[in-house]
Order: sequence, then C-alpha cells, then structure tokens
Amino acid sequence: MAVVAAIAVGVSGVSTVASIDASKRSARRQKRASEIQTNSQTAANREKMFQTEREKKIRKARILASAENTGTTGSSGLIGSVGALDTLSEKNRAFTTSQTLANIEIGNLNQQAADASLKAQNFQAIGSLAMTVGSAAASTAGSTTTPKANVTVPQ
Repeated sequence: MAVVAAIAVGVSGVSTVASIDASKRSARRQKRASEIQTNSQTAANREKMFQTEREKKIRKARILASAENTGTTGSSGLIGSVGALDTLSEKNRAFTTSQTLANIEIGNLNQQAADASLKAQNFQAIGSLAMTVGSAAASTAGSTTTPKANVTVPQ
C-alpha cells in the first residue's frame, strides 16, 4: 500500500510540474500573440495617418490652385478652407492615436489577466499536489501501525 501511495505522489508531482510548464508556455505564446496584434494595429493606424496626411496635401493643393486660378490667394475663404482642412486632419490623427493607445492598453490588461490566471492555476496545481501528498502520508501512517490482537484471556 505504501508503494502505491508513493507512486501516486510521484505521478502527481510530475503532472503538477508538467502542468505548470505548459501554463507558462501558454502564457508566453499569449503574450507574443498580443504583441504581434498590437504591432499590427499600430502599423495599420500609422498607415491610416499617412493616408490622411496625403489626402490633406492633395486637397490643400487643389484649394490653393483654385484660389490662384480665381485670384483669391490670401482671401479669408482660402484661409478658412485651409484651416478647416488642418483641423479635420488633426482630429483624425488624434482619434487614430487614441485608438492605438487604447488597443495597447487593452493588450496589456489582457496579458495581466492571463498572467494572474497562470499564477492561480499554478497555485491550484501545487495545492492539489500537497493534498495528494497529505492523503498518501495519512494512509501510509495508518497502515504502518502494528495491529493489536483482540484476545481475551480466560480467568
């Protein structure tokens, strides 16, 4: 019986270590996936900002060319159009930046949650191992006592 208990404790220990190792590998992969997703979103947002800037330059060039052709260079209409274009462009840039920052923070919080979950799983595995060891020790301790004979002596 003690041999079986010792084998059970050994198997439980090996499985606990393997479980903790697998959880750590999983957490590393989740972190890497989160980094890749964040980098991809950042690149996409950066491309969107460049596209917006290109469009702004094209519109500005059209406005300036139109003003030049009509002889209204320096007019309040030209200044207002260019100002509105700059304002819209900056609004779009601010929105894109805030989205990028929000996505980064979401990724960080998801990673922190995954890390906390990993710690909880590890402590649960260690607690399970401790219970297995305790049970095995209790059953072994109970089986090593010398049984007493129940003998009645005649008088």
